[in-house]
Formats: sequence, C-alpha cells, structure tokens
Amino acid sequence: MTGPAPASPPAVRGWPAEIFLARLNAAADTDVTVMLRCETAPRAAAVMAALAAEGRRQPVAKIGVRARQLEPVRRAPLAFGPVRLGPSADRAGPVDVVRAADDPSVVIARWSHLAGDARSCQEFLLDGLERAGLLGDGPACRCVRLPAGASRPLVPADAWTILREKRSAGPLDALYAAGPAIGPMIRPAPARLAAAAGPWPAGRDAFASVTMPSAPPGGGSRFAAVTAAVGALFGQPGRRRPARFGITVDIRRHEESMTGPDTAGNLSLVGWIDCPSGPDVPAAAVHARVQSLLKSRFWRQQLAFDAWLGNRSPAAVARACDTLIGRLADRAPVTVTELWRDDGTPCASCGHRRRRLPTDISPVVIPPAMPPAGLTVGITRTERETIAVLRRMTRPGTSALAWLHAVTPRLRGGEVTMSGTVDLA
Repeated sequence: MTGPAPASPPAVRGWPAEIFLARLNAAADTDVTVMLRCETAPRAAAVMAALAAEGRRQPVAKIGVRARQLEPVRRAPLAFGPVRLGPSADRAGPVDVVRAADDPSVVIARWSHLAGDARSCQEFLLDGLERAGLLGDGPACRCVRLPAGASRPLVPADAWTILREKRSAGPLDALYAAGPAIGPMIRPAPARLAAAAGPWPAGRDAFASVTMPSAPPGGGSRFAAVTAAVGALFGQPGRRRPARFGITVDIRRHEESMTGPDTAGNLSLVGWIDCPSGPDVPAAAVHARVQSLLKSRFWRQQLAFDAWLGNRSPAAVARACDTLIGRLADRAPVTVTELWRDDGTPCASCGHRRRRLPTDISPVVIPPAMPPAGLTVGITRTERETIAVLRRMTRPGTSALAWLHAVTPRLRGGEVTMSGTVDLA
C-alpha cells in the first residue's frame, strides 16, 4: 500500500485525534505489540489467560470494541521476525493475545492504539496480571485507569477541557505553544535517514531489537542516550546536518492538572526537536533540547486543536490527516517514544512507585509503524536493561530489513538481539 486507504465513515464517530490515528491505521500497522517472555510455558499460559480475562471486563471490553470499530483496517500478524505467532489469537476488547508458535513461553499482546497510549497499554496489562495474582502485593500507583462506566478513553480534547476548568491553560497558552508544535511540520527535515544499498529482499516493514547501554555516557537520561545514538542513522558518515526527531511526551507527567486517577487514554503527544547528527552526539546535549521542548508545553496547542476541531466534518478532518501523514517522513523521519517503563519511577500524583513485572517475565515492546517511510524507535526501560526497538517502513521497491541491517551497526554501544520483517495478513 502506497498511502492511506480511501476514507470511509467509521462505525462510530471519533474526535480529530482519533481520526488521525484511524488514518494512520489505514496506511500501516498502528498496534502496540508487547512481547512477554516467561520462564516457563505454564507461566505464559497463566499470563495469556489473565490478559484475555482483563480485556473482557467492563468498561475495557466496550472501549476495545469501539477502538477496533474506528480502525479502517484489521491486520492479523503472522510473524515478527523469528517469532511466529500461533493460529489461535484471542481478541479480548482492545487487545489480541496469542502465544508464539515455536516457543510457548512467549506471549504476544497486540493493543489497539485507539484504546489508549502506551502508558494505558502497560497499566492495562498490569491490571490483568495483578487481578490474576501474578504481581506482588504492596502499595503501587494505579492512577492510569478507565473511570467506572467510561464509554471511551480520554482524548486530547478532554485534557483541554480539564485544563480550562482548572484554569491551568487558555487560548493564549495554545497560541504561545503553536510555534514549537506546528513549525517543524511546515519545514522539511534538514537531514534525511541514511540510504542503504541493495540487494533488496522482500518486506517494507521490519524491526530490530537493540539492547542499549543502561548507563548513558556523558550524562543525560536513558531516553536522551537512545535518541543521541539514533542520530548516527542520518545521512552518510562524515556529512553532518541537523536531525529532526519526534519526541513523544506523556502529559500526565508534565501537567499538574492531568495527574491523578482515571486518566487512561491517548494523552501522549509528539513534539519535535532538531539535534546534531552523527556518531558522537552527547546524550547531555539531546537531553537539554528535550527539556527545552517540555518547557514550551507544545502539547497545549494540540489539546486545543482537538477540542476546537471536534465539531468539524469527520471526512474533512480525515482528508487533512491523510495529507499530513503523507508528509511525515519528509518533515520528521524519526519518532522516539517510551513504550514501557518498569524501573520503579514514582507517580507525580499519588507518590507511589509504578507497578513492575515479576522477575520471571521480561517485556519487549515493538512500536507502531510510521508511514509512508519513517522510523519509530520504541524504548523498553527496566531496572536491568534498556531496549530500543527500531521499526522501519520503506517505500515500494525497497527493503526495510536491508536498511536496518546496514545501519544498526552505527548505534553506539548497541547489540542487536532480534530482527526481521513484520509479516501481516
């Protein structure tokens, strides 16, 4: 497919931010894919049963049905590289759960992005495991949940309403945030992703799972260290032009009015930074640019637009989204997003640490694809390790896997542990 499928009226009406996600789904796979490797096959069977049961609970089940109805295309994955999926996937609300065909100790959960962002996905999975008695006891953060009786997840327009009601933001705040929120999307990216020579085996959608150093060299956060390392994938060695990154920000962590319970939904938004490219960019320099982006509160413009465009024709919004999606690779070819955080960080609202998986269950999260020819970098962060999963889409006639094989050796300190094409039916 060279672009989004023609827009058609969905079974339910969505907000503009949801229409954008739906149009992304028309062009590429947008599910968040969580691989949970268990120590034993019986443990994996218990995990799969727990997640399926959680997906059938209300209001999760109802919201999951709505999310799948908003998606124009339903995709059934056959394999993620060497991991072939079993034939009996269980669709339970917002999640499809299946075990690996060749390794019964691996559970794959496919979460609909239209049911919520990666933080909502993680908390859903932990809810299911906790309810089944598979997590430890003790105080922990449980803020990111759906409120009882919810009919849909929170969307950016809801966050804008909350900020207005609490007098935390207004139209002028949205106006001040417009520059950093919109500016990069009207200017082509300074640097392009590196080209890779053939041969070109089949597969425009591929991924590579890379274990990165957990102690960032030269200071800065682990997130900044991964982003700095990815800067080596731009252009040709020896040619330095600024690289543009999309940075996904969970506003629950940065808006005091959005902390607290009942905040499951799509509240992670993307802003952009320009950074030096090359193999030796210090993580501290990238960290400083990320902090500057956070200070701009760019997301307020996006929250306001979701609310202001809510009464516009869905067909008109869909056409505008298709235009934007077609330009993504030229404007911001790389998006970096934290998909799983399991290192005991405390919640800004309740003060408790976020729940963690037991030591006999190890996560790796594969990010959604970014059409038409972008790179998504999804970070799985635990106390023990930092894993960056690079998912690349390429244009027709080229090979995403060949590209990954050519450029991943540039990742500073990275070790590729798994790679392959994403095969979807």
